[in-house]
Amino acid sequence: MPQQHSDQRSGFAIIISLAILAFVLLLLLSITALLRVETRVASDSLSRLEAKQNALLALNLAVGELQQHSGPDQRVTGRADLEIPSSVSIASGDDGETVQQKLDGYWQSQRNRQWTGVWRNTNTTT
Repeated sequence: MPQQHSDQRSGFAIIISLAILAFVLLLLLSITALLRVETRVASDSLSRLEAKQNALLALNLAVGELQQHSGPDQRVTGRADLEIPSSVSIASGDDGETVQQKLDGYWQSQRNRQWTGVWRNTNTTT
């Protein structure tokens, strides 16, 4: 009979050992998955930061080009849609269309809304 009691204990120890081994394996797989996700998030964050820096550089280069081509600092620049074209009526009509809708329709058909103009500034007072 004492031998049967010993067999039960060794069987119990094997079951406990396997359970602990399975738990450690599950823990290891969870940590691996977490590291994979965190690495991907860090990589995406780095890519987003790089894209923002590239956009900022492009903006600064564009402003530098604009300043270089527009001449001295006494010049004024503005987009083409700053001025209301003569073909757009600002009077309210019977069609119920607002001035903004008329302007949007005009600029959508012309496709040059983003053109930039340069004017001399003759006003020397500050």
